[in-house]
Amino acid sequence: MLCREAAAPGQEHAVIFYDHGAELVDALAAFVVDGLALDEQSVLVVTAAHRDLLRAELARRGPQMSRLLSARQLVLLDADETLARIVSDQPAAGSRLHGAGDLLASIDAGERPLRIFGEMVAILWRRGDAIAAMELEAVCNQLWSTHGVTLLCAYPVDALGRATLAELDRLCDVHSRLDPPGSYGSGADPGTDAGAGSRASRVFVPLPAAVPAVRRFIASALDDWRQEGVVGDAVLVASELATNALRYASSPFRVTLERGDGSVRISVEDLADRRPTLCRPTHDATGGRGVFIVDDVSREWGFEPLPQGKVVWAELATTG
Repeated sequence: MLCREAAAPGQEHAVIFYDHGAELVDALAAFVVDGLALDEQSVLVVTAAHRDLLRAELARRGPQMSRLLSARQLVLLDADETLARIVSDQPAAGSRLHGAGDLLASIDAGERPLRIFGEMVAILWRRGDAIAAMELEAVCNQLWSTHGVTLLCAYPVDALGRATLAELDRLCDVHSRLDPPGSYGSGADPGTDAGAGSRASRVFVPLPAAVPAVRRFIASALDDWRQEGVVGDAVLVASELATNALRYASSPFRVTLERGDGSVRISVEDLADRRPTLCRPTHDATGGRGVFIVDDVSREWGFEPLPQGKVVWAELATTG
């Protein structure tokens, strides 16, 4: 594992997770501005929708952007067209992707130091082709390690649940820096789409900022279900379970909230097989209270081993 936290600026292979297109466009504009300060050539491989938004945002930031486009210090390429050039329908030696050299050739690198953003991996991920996405991430790591290219990838949060936690964990591992979505740190309600249903679920990336986002997720779903009376205890339990997933698994984790007849169940799935242990911490202990708190607040709790990892769950009584 390279790094789960933000690293210092410089040559890296970073990934940002974003909630909506405007958030991504703002991050890309900053990526370009940082490259200009370092006299680097920025090549952005973006979808048509994001390309138009990015052009408008860069134009808003100053008229020099049009000159940079004509001088090819800033190059905008279509993600679908570029992906078609480097992905083969007839895999060679088990791989459907051409190598790092073909990727560099496809983006027409100039003489300046190079920084690249690409949405191609996100396109593959949305198609449900996590294997090809990870192959492309490996090619990007070749560029990073052998050519000194600064790389940035991006994935929409709403696509994270389409793969397994193990696949998402590998995605995180191949990057030198993870940037959380804006909803993790802004205090914004991430939304649940819980509505009138009986189940709400969301996948979180392994960053400390995910814990307050989990609390807001749980509170929002319970508000949707008009279960305000149990919000305080449910938020506390979910916070402890999510913190344990980060501390002991250091992996992406899935939080699921289900309501039944007179109860709600909170489940947290992670990739660690370590069994949670109930113990009573001493008064001067600086940690170790998570499971104790869950046991004290919930009416019942337990865990279930999985082929990869485990699920820890807790049930709380409701009044209606």
